[in-house]
Amino acid sequence: MDRGSQDSICDFCYQEYPSTERLNFHPGQIYSALICYPADRPQVLTVENYDPKEERVPLLLANYSAKQPPHYPVASLGLENDEVLAVHKAKKRPVIILGSIAAEWLVGKNPQKLYLCAPIFSFKQLHSQEFVLRVQAFCYPNLFYLPFASPGLPDESAVRFELIQPVQRGALQPWTSYPKGLPLALSEDAYGYFLNHLSQFLLGRPSEEFLDDLMAQYRKELLVAAGLAALS
Repeated sequence: MDRGSQDSICDFCYQEYPSTERLNFHPGQIYSALICYPADRPQVLTVENYDPKEERVPLLLANYSAKQPPHYPVASLGLENDEVLAVHKAKKRPVIILGSIAAEWLVGKNPQKLYLCAPIFSFKQLHSQEFVLRVQAFCYPNLFYLPFASPGLPDESAVRFELIQPVQRGALQPWTSYPKGLPLALSEDAYGYFLNHLSQFLLGRPSEEFLDDLMAQYRKELLVAAGLAALS
């Protein structure tokens, strides 16, 4: 991919890795994961009429309240008296690996292997063509466009930066290419554009001015070709 060509920003987005890289979790590599997304009103499983002498713990699904009354520690659920079981909707979807760490917060406990993941959402019929074009033109700081390609993703999609989240190793599986079945990742150049857009979202400034200039020029040319005005 030629970084000097605005027409090629969304081309050649993906690369295949050798099969030996299947579980190496490189930054930019694509996996599938169980991704949670927050509801407008958080829900929790509340402990009702808890008797610490009973093994069965009665739980009730309820909207979370900051004034939630405390409960006794619940050993069978591994809950401290100031902890709750939160309930989220979740869906298995492709993600881009940003980094990983063996997190050892409590001394003497086994480190927890966590991966920071950026989830990928495919566009739906309810999305207008104008919206998709604006995502492709990098008009929205929280959305990074990913095209359909073979090998690559099976649908036009966007990474949602606002839903970046940690994922446990057990919830991750390699995303493989079709038809070769090889580990898939963003290409080196596409990952550079990805990080530049992520930097704009997190820090309000680009990671590389050169890439930012190319993306701005690409945005202008794409919007003009589509007859769309720039967002204010």
